[in-house]
Formats: sequence, C-alpha cells, structure tokens
Amino acid sequence: VSGSNDRSIKVWSISINQTWSKCACKLTLLGHTDTVRCLVVRDDICVSGSHDHSVKVWDLTNGSGLQTLVDHTDKVLCVQFNWQYIVSGSTDKTIKVLIKE
Repeated sequence: VSGSNDRSIKVWSISINQTWSKCACKLTLLGHTDTVRCLVVRDDICVSGSHDHSVKVWDLTNGSGLQTLVDHTDKVLCVQFNWQYIVSGSTDKTIKVLIKE
C-alpha cells in the first residue's frame, strides 16, 4: 500500500517472483484533497494521514472509506492505530488520540 503526492492511495498486488515493473495496482483509494503523507496497514484496514489535515480509515477489501477525522489544523505527519484508538501527529504541534469507530 502506498500514498502519493497525487492525493491517492494505491493497493498493490506483489509477488515475490515479480519485479517492481510487473506489480499490479488492485485498488486506488481517493478521498484526500492533498498529499498522502503517511499510512499504516493492519490486516484489511488502512489508516492514512494527509497534508489536508485529515486522517482517514479505509477498508482494503473493497476500497471504501470507513471514517474521516479532521481534528488537526495543519498537515498530518504520522499515524498509528490499534483496534480501539487512532493516534496522529501534526505540524500543528499536537498529537490526537481518537476512538476508532
């Protein structure tokens, strides 16, 4: 799974025997309005942080957005989560601990 300056998140199909040029994009997730700066994946869930000040939760099985959190007032630089909480850090000099739905 990768995030990009083009505001997208891509889910890749990669085989150990393939080279990078032969990897296939399985899903493209759209919803951020600025650079996707960070993301973390656990099982079929992805949490992403963006320069658009938001944190998003995604279902990687179908590409749907599950939750959008906009509690920061500046770029989100890092995210982490477990099954109960999402933690994010931002250039607004805050760390947010949010309850995951």
